[in-house]
Amino acid sequence: MSNILHAKETDLDEVYQLYKLGVSYLESNGIYQWDDQYPSKSDLIDDIKSNSVFLLKESNQLAGAITLDNKQDEQWANLSWAYSFDSILSLHRLCIHPDYSNRGYAKLLMEYAERFALNHGYQVIRLDSFLGNPFSQKLYPKLGYKEAIGYCYYHPNQIMCNGFEKLIQL
Repeated sequence: MSNILHAKETDLDEVYQLYKLGVSYLESNGIYQWDDQYPSKSDLIDDIKSNSVFLLKESNQLAGAITLDNKQDEQWANLSWAYSFDSILSLHRLCIHPDYSNRGYAKLLMEYAERFALNHGYQVIRLDSFLGNPFSQKLYPKLGYKEAIGYCYYHPNQIMCNGFEKLIQL
């Protein structure tokens, strides 16, 4: 049975290990968007302390994680977004445990994010996606997210991303 809940500080090591497994899984598929520097434990503890990390558990096993907040990365200023609302939910670091990949868990977390946005009065969801990740490049449009115009870059122009957004219907 699937359950989504806030991460607690006591979850840090397990969540960090999830991301390290995610990095290995992505690299084994030729996807080099994350590395041993990112996401860092510091990133994760800051997000956990701000109550913005959500964990997907399947039969008490960690199957995935996502960060939901209202912090738009400064790199997103390079993108032309279709919607200009004040109340924007930002998604960061969607990660699925390799043992649970290709089983609909990313979609489950995204659906949770949309319910969260709706329940908390957000009008739009925004995120960025590494262009070299075919999994995410297929997922977001399939879920109704529209691509923003332009690109943003991380790690001094090494990681090229596009943006996606979705209007949340109240």
